[in-house]
Amino acid sequence: MMKYQLNKLNELAAGDQEFIETIVVAFLEEVPQDLNELKLAIGQGDFESIYQYAHKLKPNLDLLGMEFAKNSILTIENEAKGGRDINLIKSLMPDAANYVDEAIIELKKDFNL
Repeated sequence: MMKYQLNKLNELAAGDQEFIETIVVAFLEEVPQDLNELKLAIGQGDFESIYQYAHKLKPNLDLLGMEFAKNSILTIENEAKGGRDINLIKSLMPDAANYVDEAIIELKKDFNL
């Protein structure tokens, strides 16, 4: 099963392959770094940073159709915003991160990057 979908990106790009590749390259550069920062913030129980990194990740995951990861990050964002449940946040992070890691591998392969 594909870990990403390009429907939204294709709509946005209107057939411009170069644009699609530019977005994918930017995703591959930014998202792993943001995910690591999010993991660090979760480890430190820093709700403000958790919220900021989750908020930053969400549109990127949405644009590349990573619904599972987007929904997990959305929950993390909402929990962090209220400074609520760090244990729920910690429980959601591994699966979301693994999903994104697998999607990154697929993207690199599919786009020969």
